[in-house]
Amino acid sequence: MPDELIVPKNLRRVRLWIHPEGRVVGSLYVRAARGEEPEQRIVDSLNEEQSFVVLMREAPEELRFYHQASILRVESEAEPPPTEEDMIHHRCQLGMMDGNFLEGTLARPSPPDRSRLFDFLNREKERFLEVFLDDGTTVVVNKTYVIYVRPTDDD
Repeated sequence: MPDELIVPKNLRRVRLWIHPEGRVVGSLYVRAARGEEPEQRIVDSLNEEQSFVVLMREAPEELRFYHQASILRVESEAEPPPTEEDMIHHRCQLGMMDGNFLEGTLARPSPPDRSRLFDFLNREKERFLEVFLDDGTTVVVNKTYVIYVRPTDDD
């Protein structure tokens, strides 16, 4: 296969909560940095149009393809928020269907006319939200499993 057809990938260690399987530990494949383009963020990988993601599972060690609709959330080591100038931050609490509550910051580039939290949550092409928790963990949640989002005034 010609090298120009190969998309270089990196492994990012994650903890996934899969419905109905439960917690799964392994590494997701994300696009490697190329030129000035940085390594792909986990949230961007999950928000691509593909139905399945590739995970190298740890126990048992095996390659698995998980359907994105079955992924409740993905935890990873802290990923710094993107630093674009048009970045909007929203402090909030998310009530999840599994009974958990996540509190942190949503941060994504947004045009000024679409910068409200409501607009952010209703982006149709984005199935997953990236939440930066106060303890330094980054969590990517499937919007299907979010019961509610409550703005907090910790800003």
